Amino acid sequence: MTLGTTTSLMRAVAEAVADCESEEIAGANGRAVLRTRLGWTTDREARADVLSHFAAVAQAVFQSFVASDDTVAGVQDALSESETWYAASHATPFGVLFEHTVSETPLVDF
Repeated sequence: MTLGTTTSLMRAVAEAVADCESEEIAGANGRAVLRTRLGWTTDREARADVLSHFAAVAQAVFQSFVASDDTVAGVQDALSESETWYAASHATPFGVLFEHTVSETPLVDF
């Protein structure tokens, strides 16, 4: 995943979890952000696994907001663990998910 993609994703996750009342809600909001970014509108088992692992990232972001030491190490570790799990489970890097191409639809006038 490129630095720009990572930064954009993590910024969106941070915005989505900043005002959450619990880690559980933060995880759900983080999953929703990832689902939207990837354009996933249907549920599949493989997607559920990815979203489940990514919830830990969102929860780490939430914890970074409530922690008194204001560190991001936990977020970096959670993201790294999620990416490592994905690469081991799918034989491709996590960033591949963001490289979807949009097929052009012909414009037809009636």
